[in-house]
Amino acid sequence: MAKVLKIFIVLQLLVSIAALALGVILFAQREVLKTRTQNLENGAQAFADSIRFEEFRKDQLVVKLPEDFPTQQRTLKGLAAKGQDQWQELQDTIQELAITRKDLAETRETLEATKIELGDARDQIAQLTQDLNETEAELAQANERIADLDDQVADLGAELAALKDDFADLEEQRDDLVVNLEGCQKELNIAIGLEEIDATGKVLLVSHEWNFVVLDIGKEKHVVPDKEMLIHRGDELVGRVRISAVEPKICVAEILPGSDTGEIQRGDYAISPEG
Repeated sequence: MAKVLKIFIVLQLLVSIAALALGVILFAQREVLKTRTQNLENGAQAFADSIRFEEFRKDQLVVKLPEDFPTQQRTLKGLAAKGQDQWQELQDTIQELAITRKDLAETRETLEATKIELGDARDQIAQLTQDLNETEAELAQANERIADLDDQVADLGAELAALKDDFADLEEQRDDLVVNLEGCQKELNIAIGLEEIDATGKVLLVSHEWNFVVLDIGKEKHVVPDKEMLIHRGDELVGRVRISAVEPKICVAEILPGSDTGEIQRGDYAISPEG
């Protein structure tokens, strides 16, 4: 019995030693676990802050009793879900950024091409501007020449109008000269006996006292001085006259002595002897 008790005491001693050693080990592990847990809690809080998960609090991870584990798990799952959402947003952002970079590169290429085209367009505009300025200068010179030509045309027109007037005057003078020449020729012919007066006139006035008559014919009828005319009253010869003075429309004739047989009266007719 004593032997069994001794064995029991030894076993109890061994168990006590093992328990003491296990307690020391567990205490050390407890400190490690506590530090690890605090680090995890701080890390979780920092992660939640970095993803702007404002509903997260690290005290939600503290487990004091076994029934606190579901709360901890829900908190961790919420943090994980929020992190997953943030990760997906980050991936979407990275993809969008890649697309944006590609678009930016294409935009830069387009911008470079546009710059080149803009440079070419500016060169073309400069050339067109120069051409336009030259064209405007040429147009101004052409307008000046046109104005000069218009002035010359106006001057020529005025000269032409003056020449036309002069020509018309000359034609009128020519016609007058022709008429005068014909009249002079006829008067000359009548004067030299190549042609007789073919006009018939009427006695406008008679002066027996002064021995003359006035007839209604003159130079317009080619009457010339010193030509004789017969005075008739119907078919009766009543006298003879000799033209002494001639006006354009009338003439004065002297009654020849001894020829006034019927006493010439106003209204009698005067004709040439050949008529």
